[in-house]
Amino acid sequence: MFRSFNKSLSGFTPFTEAEVRSLIISCKPYLTSGLRESLFTMLVKLAHADGLAECEKELLKQVRTELAIGKGIAKKIIADITALPFETEVEAVLAIAVVVMVANRKITPPEFSHLQRNIVTEPIFSDIDPREFENLFFTTARKVLHVFDKDSQHPTPFSAVQLEQLIAGVNNILPSSLRESVLAMVIELSHDEKIEVDDHLFNYLREGLEIDKDVAEKLTEISVRERQHIPYKEVPIHFDTESESFMALAIAVIASDGDATESQSVALKKSIATLPFFDNYDIDQAEELFQKTLDKLLFAFHKPPQMVTVFNQSQIETIITSSNAILSPELRETAFVMATDMAYATGLNERERMVLNHYQRGLCIERELAVRLVDLIAVKSRSLPQYRTEGPTGHVARDAFDDTEKVKELSSPITKIVIHANDSIKQIQTYYNNVAMSAHGISEMERYVIKLDKDDYLTEIYGYQGVNRGRYCLLQLSFRTKQGKSFGPYGASGGGITRNTFSFVSKPKEQIIAFCGTHVSKTRSDGTQTMCITSFGTTFCQAPTLMEHVKIIEQLLDIFDRSLHDGHVNVIDSVILREWDSIYLEGQMHFDDVYALKIDDNNLLGECGMRSLEQFRVATLNKVFGVEIFLSDTTNLRTKSAAIISPFAYHFAHFRNKLGAEVSPILAIEGATFKIKHETLVVKGKIKKMVYDDDTSEPNYLAEQFFKQLRIHLVVSTKSGIDGNDELENLIMQAQQELSLELREATYARASELVFVAGVNERRQKLLDYLQQSLAVEGWVVKTANDLMAIKNRTR
Repeated sequence: MFRSFNKSLSGFTPFTEAEVRSLIISCKPYLTSGLRESLFTMLVKLAHADGLAECEKELLKQVRTELAIGKGIAKKIIADITALPFETEVEAVLAIAVVVMVANRKITPPEFSHLQRNIVTEPIFSDIDPREFENLFFTTARKVLHVFDKDSQHPTPFSAVQLEQLIAGVNNILPSSLRESVLAMVIELSHDEKIEVDDHLFNYLREGLEIDKDVAEKLTEISVRERQHIPYKEVPIHFDTESESFMALAIAVIASDGDATESQSVALKKSIATLPFFDNYDIDQAEELFQKTLDKLLFAFHKPPQMVTVFNQSQIETIITSSNAILSPELRETAFVMATDMAYATGLNERERMVLNHYQRGLCIERELAVRLVDLIAVKSRSLPQYRTEGPTGHVARDAFDDTEKVKELSSPITKIVIHANDSIKQIQTYYNNVAMSAHGISEMERYVIKLDKDDYLTEIYGYQGVNRGRYCLLQLSFRTKQGKSFGPYGASGGGITRNTFSFVSKPKEQIIAFCGTHVSKTRSDGTQTMCITSFGTTFCQAPTLMEHVKIIEQLLDIFDRSLHDGHVNVIDSVILREWDSIYLEGQMHFDDVYALKIDDNNLLGECGMRSLEQFRVATLNKVFGVEIFLSDTTNLRTKSAAIISPFAYHFAHFRNKLGAEVSPILAIEGATFKIKHETLVVKGKIKKMVYDDDTSEPNYLAEQFFKQLRIHLVVSTKSGIDGNDELENLIMQAQQELSLELREATYARASELVFVAGVNERRQKLLDYLQQSLAVEGWVVKTANDLMAIKNRTR
């Protein structure tokens, strides 16, 4: 090639424009459109390796033209290669502020004060200590100025190329909603006479941040209107009704993270449909109230419609102040409960927690009550399927895919993944036992199949994204499971000239259950279609074992709810069959105090009593240090029993092992209680009096270990149960055996809510009480559930 243009490898002269054109014309027949973009990408990378010279810039323009690469594609390739990497969203936002403030070649204290005053209350800075803001800002400023080799004392304005690199980095880390917030910040800063933002810079930022011109004009209009008004806190909103106040508090909390989910929307409508306060609003009335209240908030705070609405601290305080003006102290508690329900609909995040803390203080809710209510709602939420999505990361395109909603109906972990890949991921498809989701991408190149073991599930996905053949795409994927198995990598980490790493890692007791993302179609030079996955994300939920428990809870609550509305389902009350004190006295080596259990003379149900344990007797001393409480049931021939034994026997494994696995050892302590359950019978006991032998002639280690007197109060009764729905009884028994205490508490909390919705009467309360006793739920859960129902039951 060098000989063709009369050049040598040492000291050669640059190629002329005509020579470049000739070279490209000779190569063109061998280059597909994809290879042309890859060639241009490689040249851009080389040109920027040691800083872009003006001649290199002109050469790249010529190459782009000769290779017929569109301006938009070329701009995207250059931006991806030269993008400034930011570690956090906050850093990216502050970098734009630096650009604006450097426009007049300095960052002065008055400019910084104006910046801090205007953006430190924005939600993205909610986790930043205001005292640390100055250090954070100037650290970011030094980093940005250093990258572009600018003097920190007298920095020059950013060039177009530098702005492209910086904005590309910002776009890589900020979602579209936060980019709108960044432009709003620029508009606000432009109103300060100390900070110069000319139209050229503003339009460059708007276009670079990919913000529609109409949205930018609306943001500008809002900013101008805001500056002509009194501060928010001095203009409280006037709510026409208590219902508007309730709705406003709910809207503010679910919008606090900028992501009001479908689950939260459903929870909001459910609250409106069930709370007596709303007088049984129908769906249309609920929608109308929601929209009317939202419009009032947007107008009051000068926020444009159709944008992600996040209320800052000042605005939330305004909503609270206006609510206090119309709500009684009792209804403030009801509004607080409703807002908490909304926040927990998809699992509480930190920003929602902060808003609830504001509500507790601002609405004057007693702290102890608020903590109990929030804790109970948190307990209740544990029994609900909890889903969260991370991503998609990358370049979000129009054609989106998301398997989450379909997978929710399956309640099954991923069992198989099929991937098509070569130098990038071309297609991905998931299977759930015999159910296949849609394939995302196009089926071509190598095919890989991942099969997961029955008791294993996905916990981590990681890989690379970047530019390949002129397109930003998903380059490589790797997978890891709960059992530590790894699959991949699939694709190629080096397939793109530039690459960004990503990873999605589950929290404890979580699994990855679905994928989401976007893709674009592309026509090859030969007319065939291919497809490129441009962004990728995952959805997490509870691990399979926990999901199985959640399924049990859902089935139980479904049957319980139907039983509440079926008048034929009742609780059979317990009937006491015998109650007495069984008394052992020293010397009764063969003590046996037993009674037949009958409802009438012709209906024997079983036997119960107390007797001395043969293996816990010392015949030579005529003494006993263990007795047995036993219960037999005619519906089951096996006898169930518990052994009351002295510390001497209890603390020695040799004696405890004599009892056998089916006999429960109980340390003999005055006041101790116990319970033995059989199929249809139950015995409850309490040690009322206990006297040890004080014979000083015995060795010390035996002193006070033999019973001189033992009095135990016993009550035998039939077990209460469910009449009219065996399925409910069986599910309650399954819950007893398989659910942890916290899940049983969650089940009871949700069941109490079902009773509240159905309307409390004697039969329904007895069903709830039976569930509470069966699941062994006691203490604060029951008390708080009652308080919660009383608060929700309040009306105007």
